[in-house]
Amino acid sequence: MATLILNIRGHGNSRDFINPGFPGYMQHMVEDKELYIYRGAYMDCLRALDFLYTQDEIDKSRIAVEGSSQGGALSFATAALAPDRVSLCIPGVPFLSDFEDYFQVAHWPGSEFKKYFEQYPESRKTVMETLSYIDIKNLAPWIKVPVFMGVGLVDPTCPPHINFAAYNQVSSSKEYLIFPEAGHSLPPAYSEAKYTFIKNHFFPGK
Repeated sequence: MATLILNIRGHGNSRDFINPGFPGYMQHMVEDKELYIYRGAYMDCLRALDFLYTQDEIDKSRIAVEGSSQGGALSFATAALAPDRVSLCIPGVPFLSDFEDYFQVAHWPGSEFKKYFEQYPESRKTVMETLSYIDIKNLAPWIKVPVFMGVGLVDPTCPPHINFAAYNQVSSSKEYLIFPEAGHSLPPAYSEAKYTFIKNHFFPGK
């Protein structure tokens, strides 16, 4: 198995090129849907796929995207935007979903946007329109591959409400695994389950 781990712009070594910092990352160019930072972050994921597709040793028929929290959102987005290049989508406690409700049920990132709207009250409509383009709930219907989602039932950061807002829009085959006592970090059993899911799809019967 080959593993590619990606730092999207503004994270890790990618901060050498774009570094809006935290807090402030989610608001970076948020009033311009063409320049919004998450538009670029999603494109970073597609460029990662481009890189994988140049590697002769990679079996292009067995590419899975997976991650948790922001990585869960990026997994949703990548599977949606490259439905013919990805074979499995495995999001854990996915972020960036159902923003209108999300800002009501989770302290963060709602608190940052509350401050932003207080400072720029006229911006709300434009901001929410920009966020709608990167909302994984709106991208989920484009996914064509099997999805396996992990959920922490007492997650204060990405509560089940927003996880399932995206999951419910997926029309391909899908499964979820709930951990009733888990928060934003899922237990080792989730890792075991997701790798079993991958094995069963890529190597059935083995």
